[in-house]
Parts: sequence; structure tokens; C-alpha cells
Amino acid sequence: MKNIKKFGLLFLLVVMITTLTACGGNEKNSSSNSSSLKTSELSIEDFKWETKASKCNGDDCYVLSLVNNSKFDVIGVNFSYKVKDDVSDSELSVYDEFMREHDGYIDEDDSPKDVTLIGSKDQLVEKGATLTDLRFTVGFQDNSWYDYPTDKQFELMEPRELELGIINNNKLYIAYYNFKEKSWKLDEKSASADTWSNKEIAKKISKPNEKHHVIITDDDDEFEIHSYGVTEDMYNEYIQALISAGFTKEDYNSHFEGTDSNGYEVEVWHYKEEQRLSISIEKQ
Repeated sequence: MKNIKKFGLLFLLVVMITTLTACGGNEKNSSSNSSSLKTSELSIEDFKWETKASKCNGDDCYVLSLVNNSKFDVIGVNFSYKVKDDVSDSELSVYDEFMREHDGYIDEDDSPKDVTLIGSKDQLVEKGATLTDLRFTVGFQDNSWYDYPTDKQFELMEPRELELGIINNNKLYIAYYNFKEKSWKLDEKSASADTWSNKEIAKKISKPNEKHHVIITDDDDEFEIHSYGVTEDMYNEYIQALISAGFTKEDYNSHFEGTDSNGYEVEVWHYKEEQRLSISIEKQ
């Protein structure tokens, strides 16, 4: 089955931070800037989470719910499990079929001790709000597939890492909690949040009614944002605003594409469950 994602990239946000700050690498460390978010401001006790057996599209699965009791809004949650240290080789046989099915990505001499469970959701979780239905799939190291874990597989696992995109003072930080070390780390780079570009192309569209947004691309001929906390009604209002601004609507049911008389093309995708928009504009 096809490999679907790489753990450690929080829904493009780490990639976006790296791109916009023109850096290479993603080393994690605590920030020393007095105006920046500090690990001392984060407590795992502020994030109440529970994983339980459930049904996902009729299949047995495990889902996580997480309550954000911190003082920060969160954009994106990534949670992973690892095999417990005291699991015996004989117990690891519950992963044999999984290892064989994905031998194109997993080498013959790789150990099932590196099997992981990974769940991600690119959604706003405001202060005091609860994220639900984060689904876990079986993976290997930092790769994951579509396979849901069985009860026997899940019983061998323990929490590995919680990864969060945290908004603080118009900045986006990627925070990591290591359950074994019982400590937080911050990505060394942050990015601006809830700001707008000064480039001419960005002035062709307006900011949607939203809670937060982050800029993904900020070039002279292309501008893209991800916007969070956008209901279906807000999405429809934004589309009408684009049409009123002169963008002629193309005939698509799943999303909006429009072009104005100056050759600027806008594309908008709305993800209803996550209440998230992807908005891009390009000069054709």
C-alpha cells in the first residue's frame, strides 16, 4: 500500500517555516529570545488527551480526543505512539503481516520495534476547545500508511511524542513533547501568523472571516495562505466577495476557481471537517 505521509512535518507548517525563513534544517531547541514562546510556558497537564477504540468508516480503529486547556490557540495536532521497551520478540509477531505488506518501504532486517502509530489533524483547537476524531494508523519510524491498528497491536504501544503548532503574539511555533523524556522542545524557527503580505498580488484578495491564518507562499507572482476556523457559511461569504471583486467563477463543485480581467487566478479549497481554507492567487 502506498506511503502517505512523513511524521515530523506538521501539515506543511514546518516546511512553510523553513521556506519563509530561508533556512535549511529543522533542529529543535528552546528559544532564548525574551519575546518568544518558551518551553517553560508549556505544560503537558494543559493538554488532556484520551485514545479509545472506535469505528472509522465501518472499520475498527483508535481515535484520540484532546482538550486544549492551555493559554494558547493551537493549529494542528500530531500524536505518535511507539512500541513499549519491554515488549518481547514473540509479542512483536502481531506486526509480521504489516511488515511484509510494506516491504517496499521496510527492509527485511528492520525490527518491528520501530513500528509506530501516527495520527494527525490540521485543525484549529482554540483555548478551551476539544479536538476529536484524530485517527491513528500503523507506521514505521516516521512513515505511516492507511492501516488501522488491531487491539493486540495497540496494547503493545505507549505515547511517543505530541507535536503542536502554537500561536503566540502573532507567531507560529512548532512544539514537541517527548513522553519518555517528559520534556518540551521548540523548533528553532518560527513564522509570522495573522499578518498580511505587502506584495501587490496579495492586495488582489481580502482576508477571510477567520480565527487565524499562516502564509504558505509569499512571492511576487504567487500568494497562498491557510486559514483556520472557517465555517461553511464563512466560506460561501468569501466566495461571494471574490465574485464581487471580479473573479469569474469556473464550474467546479468541490472548490472555487476564478480569474479576473487582469489575468489573476484564485483557487480556494474548503475542508469542512477541519474548518480550514487553502487560498492561493497567481498571475497567469
